[in-house]
Amino acid sequence: MVVPEPLRWLLTLALATGTAFHVGRALRPHLTHEHRIAESLHAVMGLAMVAMLWPFGRVVPTSAWLVVFAGSTGWFAGQASRAGKRWVVPVYFASAAAAMVWMSSAMPATKMDMPGMKESSPAAGAIGGYLVVAGLCWLLSGLRLGALRTGTGTPETPRCDTHWPALCHGIMGVSMGLAVLTMI
Repeated sequence: MVVPEPLRWLLTLALATGTAFHVGRALRPHLTHEHRIAESLHAVMGLAMVAMLWPFGRVVPTSAWLVVFAGSTGWFAGQASRAGKRWVVPVYFASAAAAMVWMSSAMPATKMDMPGMKESSPAAGAIGGYLVVAGLCWLLSGLRLGALRTGTGTPETPRCDTHWPALCHGIMGVSMGLAVLTMI
C-alpha cells in the first residue's frame, strides 16, 4: 500500500490506539463469550491494518488475510442476523471486515506492482468513502456533541458524556477508509 509517510504514521498511531483499546476490553473479566470474540476481532483488524500500512506487512500471505477477514465478516454477519432491531452495528462491523477482504485481495504485493489498481479505483473510492463517512458518524456519536452539560452536582460542574467505544470505532473506521482511499 503506497501511503504518504506522514499519513502512514498518523494512521499507525490511530489504529494502534484503537487496537490497544480493544485488547484491553477483550481482557476484561466477566465479559460474555460473544463480546470477547468481537473485541478480539476488532483488535486483529487493527493490527492487520497497521501491518498493511508498512512494508513488513507484505510477508503475511494474502490467503491468511483473506481467511481471517472472511471469518470476521461471517462472525459479524451472524451477529447481525441474531440482533433483531439492533442489526445496524453488527452490519457495519461485517461490512468493515468485508472491506478488509476486498483490500487484502486488491492490494498489490509490492509498491511497484500497481497495474491492477486502476481497475479497482472506483471500488476503492466507494469503499473508502463509505468507511470514512461511517467512521465520522461513529465519531460524532462518541463525542455526543452538545452533551457538555451540567452534572448532578453544582451548576458549575460540567460533564461530557463521551462514549469511548464509539470514538474508537470511529477512529478505526476513518483510518481504514483513508487507507483504502490511498489505493486510488
